[in-house]
Amino acid sequence: MKTGDGEKVGGLAGFKDRLVSFAEAGRFLGFSAKTVRRMVEKGILPKPIRIGTHWRLSESDIVEWVRRAQSGGIQPGQGV
Repeated sequence: MKTGDGEKVGGLAGFKDRLVSFAEAGRFLGFSAKTVRRMVEKGILPKPIRIGTHWRLSESDIVEWVRRAQSGGIQPGQGV
């Protein structure tokens, strides 16, 4: 990330990944938030990130999971 002066801040320079709730991920995937949570618990979906008391999923991880699933890279019951 850069400040207004173009100076890099921290180790996340250029970080643009969006973090989404289980409900948002569910809407994208066509599942309920409860199903997304269960899939995370079973290791089917990528591990979430905890921010305070909230759990979030990386949008890019979800998109990559869908791409792998569509290309046959993920078999039923197989996780990330």
